[in-house]
Amino acid sequence: MKKLIQKAGCVLSSLIAFAGFILLVLILLFLFISPIAHWAIEKYAPEYTGRKVVMRDIYINPLTGRMHIEGLKVMEQKSDQSFIYAGQTHVRLNIPKLFTGFYQVDSLSIDTLNVQVIQNGYAFNFDDLMTTLLAEDSISAEPSTDTLQYVIGKTSLQHVELVYLNKYPEVKLELSDGDVLIPEIAWNNNLIHIEARTIVNDAGSIEAAMDYNLANYDYHLALQATEVSTKPLFPYFGDYLNSTKAEGLFSAKMQLHGNIDEPTLIALKGKMQLDAFELTDAYDDKQLGWKQFSIEIDSINTSGNLYRFDNIVLSDPYLLFTLTPNGDNLSGLMRVPDTTSAQLQTIAGTEGTPAGVVNPFVMFAELVGEIAEQYSKNEYGMNRFAIENGTIVYNDFLTNEKFSVLFENFNAQSASFNDSSKMVKFDISTLMNRYGDVKAKLAVDNTNYKDFDLNLNVNSLTMSIFNPYTKYYVAHPFWRGDISFTNTTSVKDGALKSNNRLIVKQIKVGDKIKSDSAFNIPVKLAVAILRDRKGNIDLEIPIEGSLKDPDYKWGKAAFKVLKNLLVKAVTAPFDLLARSIGGNPEDLKMITFDPLQDSISQSQRKNLDAMSKVLTDKPEMTLKLVFRYNSGLERDEMAVRKALSQWIIEKTNNSSQSVDGSLPADSLRLYSPNDSLFGQWLISKTKLTSPAISLQDKCLKVIGGKEAADAMVDELNKQRDVAVSEYLQKAGITTDRFTIIPNLDEHLNMNTPLPVYDASFDVK
Repeated sequence: MKKLIQKAGCVLSSLIAFAGFILLVLILLFLFISPIAHWAIEKYAPEYTGRKVVMRDIYINPLTGRMHIEGLKVMEQKSDQSFIYAGQTHVRLNIPKLFTGFYQVDSLSIDTLNVQVIQNGYAFNFDDLMTTLLAEDSISAEPSTDTLQYVIGKTSLQHVELVYLNKYPEVKLELSDGDVLIPEIAWNNNLIHIEARTIVNDAGSIEAAMDYNLANYDYHLALQATEVSTKPLFPYFGDYLNSTKAEGLFSAKMQLHGNIDEPTLIALKGKMQLDAFELTDAYDDKQLGWKQFSIEIDSINTSGNLYRFDNIVLSDPYLLFTLTPNGDNLSGLMRVPDTTSAQLQTIAGTEGTPAGVVNPFVMFAELVGEIAEQYSKNEYGMNRFAIENGTIVYNDFLTNEKFSVLFENFNAQSASFNDSSKMVKFDISTLMNRYGDVKAKLAVDNTNYKDFDLNLNVNSLTMSIFNPYTKYYVAHPFWRGDISFTNTTSVKDGALKSNNRLIVKQIKVGDKIKSDSAFNIPVKLAVAILRDRKGNIDLEIPIEGSLKDPDYKWGKAAFKVLKNLLVKAVTAPFDLLARSIGGNPEDLKMITFDPLQDSISQSQRKNLDAMSKVLTDKPEMTLKLVFRYNSGLERDEMAVRKALSQWIIEKTNNSSQSVDGSLPADSLRLYSPNDSLFGQWLISKTKLTSPAISLQDKCLKVIGGKEAADAMVDELNKQRDVAVSEYLQKAGITTDRFTIIPNLDEHLNMNTPLPVYDASFDVK
């Protein structure tokens, strides 16, 4: 028994010693596992990942399965620059389940995560890591038949910052203050749910929730974007636009279904919009823009050939269209990417691969093209398409004069239509140069968009706005005339039939000017014959033709008909004259001055004599003269005269100029502002070489700018007032019988081609 007790004591002593050893090992393990892990990670990370990894501290509790890492930083390959930085990382591992062969991470959280992604063509700065992680084990082994069982509980990332850099083109995107939440990832559940939100470039925000199926690659995405600026994406347009800016604010609220393996199979609904968009040219001048462009999608399903929209609305758009001898401004915005060696980049080690292939907008356009090729739009519809409160500026510098038409309050709206609709109908309205009221109804064949019916009405349009064209083509300006125009046009299978009615009220033609481009037509005589007794012209202009004929042009056909009418009026005037007999009260309505005229001529004497006779014969009446003039036109005329005088003086050393530095009008008539030498002189004085800058603007700069020209015009207007007043007083009209006041309606002044005193009579 004694020996048995001694042996038992030895065994007990051994067990106690072993237990003490185990406890000591556990204590040592508990005390030193963290620094050992810290040392091992930093030492062996380059060997296994190809990256340097450093951290401030790591704490591991092997009993509870908790791990905390501070300041974890993964460097770029062969560099000390940070690739990933995690401020605080917390992991809780379920230790008991490890002994059952089940791997469970109860939670994983990272607070403050910074990631930098760099792209160079097809190459990314994490390609080496992907290669390492996806590489097969070099040691051959029989594949395991056991299924790895795992669960990763709640995964949360907070204060995430992602910086994306693309080397060509140079693009930088910054996502900040982001949060990511994944509730659970499990071995027996193929569905992954991800929620994320972030701030984009310190302004707009994006929120997304996505369900992704690992088994069949289906996904469902709920996306909400709020005022995300497209400015950082502008470099992607660099190869396609001659522009300094193309940017707006993108917002969306959409539901999207699809499959990663079949990108053309998508289903979506929701709303997206691009607000505050602006597109400039290479000179930083705005060419196109809008306040808001919104698209409401009822349902799009490419596999079912379903395309239904609720509303597509373009609000407050702006468009500038300018014609110059070198082309138009919109065509000048577009350019074909240069495929020379300067535009070819080394992408993923492949020499001569065009950089455009990694442009996301090019890739998106190709995807849309694939969808369009694979699926016919068998079922589609739209509740409403509208353009609201648009502004269009049309400039034409082809005639060497400033021709500009302003379309304001442009509105267009479609009726609801779908794939079974026979016609797509639009109502269109706008104002031309403040007063011209334009209304149109357009119906387009839903199966052939080249066939349409158009009804157009234009009222209260001032004839004088077309003077740059009339001077160029018929060598006459039109100083007066209100236009009304109606048009009914139908195009069926390329056959055009158009009925047009043109009414010009109170038309007045200016004197013929020298022109090398004009047709030889006696315009004054033709207009005088065509006018009725009220001073109006009423013309019917029928036009027919085939649009399939490449030589047929509608505009040329209309002008040919109008020209034939003018010629007919001159060659066969008798019937037309018979309809135009009547009195003419025009002498009492207004006093019109020529541009820059400061004294009374025979033309004004006739009007003033008639008005003086009325006041003399009717002592109880008074006369009010309201002076209106287009300050811009007068300023331009003054600038051209002064600059032309300066050029002639420098050229000829002429000393016959007036006190104000201008040459006499007779001397100026010998020279033309369209002289190429004058144009070269203007360029040398102003350094303005752009063809989109008018002759008048260059002259303004030569004489000292807008302020100097306005002062000259103000002094000229005072001289006119004095001349009219003195003439009436010499005719015996006392100053209490008439008043001369300026017109204060700026819109009316803008549509006044010549300085004019509008007359009205009243009683004392």
